[in-house]
Amino acid sequence: MSFWEKGYLATAGAVTMSACVYAYIIWQRSIESGALVAPDAVSFLTYVVVIVILSGLAFILIASRDAVKNEPGEPAIGDYDERDKLIGHIANDQALHITSFGAYISLLAFIVHGSGNVLFYSVLSALALGEISMCLLRVFHYNRAI
Repeated sequence: MSFWEKGYLATAGAVTMSACVYAYIIWQRSIESGALVAPDAVSFLTYVVVIVILSGLAFILIASRDAVKNEPGEPAIGDYDERDKLIGHIANDQALHITSFGAYISLLAFIVHGSGNVLFYSVLSALALGEISMCLLRVFHYNRAI
């Protein structure tokens, strides 16, 4: 696997793990209060910071591990060439379809429930699913060797 494939898999894992933990925390708070709790800045910013830190650490660890394995003078990170750009464009295009579908479903949920909390959490879920799908689609297209 290339550096980029490993990094995208790590990012997908970081987003998935963080989203599950965030959803669990919101679920527990909602059970305690008896209704869907309003989003708070501290929990949300913690969720975002954890994703950034985990993804960054994963890329750093992958690059350092690959640097140890490579011959002296050989770069650990391969060049980001035209193939990588094409894969990125195709994966982003497909992931945006998933994200926009989730956003439309979120708007429908808002119309049905009339709750801003439902809108926030469903849009956040759509964004997380879009990011996970973008990472996994990039790995898929790398393996298809476009």
